[in-house]
Amino acid sequence: MEPSDTRLPAIIQQAEILSTDDVPTTLIVPALITALGDAAGWRYIEFFAANIRNPHTRRAYARACSLFFGWCEQRDLALAAIRPFDVAAYIEVQQQEHSAPGVKP
Repeated sequence: MEPSDTRLPAIIQQAEILSTDDVPTTLIVPALITALGDAAGWRYIEFFAANIRNPHTRRAYARACSLFFGWCEQRDLALAAIRPFDVAAYIEVQQQEHSAPGVKP
């Protein structure tokens, strides 16, 4: 496996979570999590499956986490190295990219 392949997200098929309308949703586990092993990957999935009952909220939070972890990967941040400063920097970037034109956050 080449180093660039390790940055791809892992798809854990066994972790299909059924929404209230029985439409399967595959949860993609970010590479930063899968790099810590199977137990970390399953804990990530269990968090969304067990702690977030609303399927829309679950998808929104999973998407937000995926975007954040992707941002961290682009900056070569390991999971254990992420600090509050990094979270604040990510939020700042998001505010700048998604604010209305002419509006400063």
